[in-house]
Amino acid sequence: MKTYTQQDFDALVRDENGYLHCPAGDWRNVKFGGAANIVFAADCKLGDDCKLGDDCKLGDGCKLGDGCKLGDGCKLGDACTLGNVCTLGNRCTLGNVCTLGNRCTLGNRCTLGDECKLGDDCTLGNGCTLGDDCTLGNVCTLGNRCTLGDWCTLGNRCTLGNRCTLGNGCTLGNRCTLGNWCTLGNWCTLGNVCTLGDGCTLGDGCTLGNVCTLGNWCKLGDGCTLEGGRIQNATFFFTSNIGRANRTAYAYCNTQTGEMFIRAGCWFGDIDAFEQRVRDVHAGTHHETDYLAFAQFARARFERYGQNVKEAER
Repeated sequence: MKTYTQQDFDALVRDENGYLHCPAGDWRNVKFGGAANIVFAADCKLGDDCKLGDDCKLGDGCKLGDGCKLGDGCKLGDACTLGNVCTLGNRCTLGNVCTLGNRCTLGNRCTLGDECKLGDDCTLGNGCTLGDDCTLGNVCTLGNRCTLGDWCTLGNRCTLGNRCTLGNGCTLGNRCTLGNWCTLGNWCTLGNVCTLGDGCTLGDGCTLGNVCTLGNWCKLGDGCTLEGGRIQNATFFFTSNIGRANRTAYAYCNTQTGEMFIRAGCWFGDIDAFEQRVRDVHAGTHHETDYLAFAQFARARFERYGQNVKEAER
């Protein structure tokens, strides 16, 4: 592979459309100075802290070092690699099987192909689109209205903005946060202590880990599983500002069997055990009255599911 010098780059002449064409080779010793409209051939290498302006194009298999900055509208081919702390502007496009290091930042409305990999603590702006089988590391942040394809994987403590859409079979780690009105496809899996905002919709067969929080107006598809598999075919409701800690308490029901469960803070168990615990811990207080009324309402609301089981057994 030929190694190019600053003199080689400075000698390039723009074509009739205003583009500079860099042939395949090693450009790591060149300072591009934020020049725009540069076209790199496949398998080019760029060094650390390189700066490219708007509408640059990199061929397949190009490699950029740490701290590189690309302007708006840049396009990278398949199997490109970017180092740590790289920054891409708005409306950038990356091909399939690209790899980005840690703490990279992408602007708004960027598009990534299938099987791309992003390291930890990366940030994507609003309206970004990721293809199928993409992988994001821990503590990544996605803006509003982002779209992820099927079978994508996000690490722990990731944050998604409002109205994001995840395809089928996506996996999110522990302590992830989804904004309001997000949509998850079928068979998605969320880890423990995840938080979903208001109006989120989960497709069929989704699984949520322990101590997850769902906002108002959330909808569960058929066959969803909550609390790390302990509640199958789940439906739920919740009440807020209850108990000594003014916590939110959740009531769950298995729609196939009528089994009922309660989550109040770190405590979880079936509804009978919950009522007994309330009598043991809060006897004679208004907290006992409130919690038992909550349990009674849960029994009334979920009674139709248990009734279906009783009728089927007759």
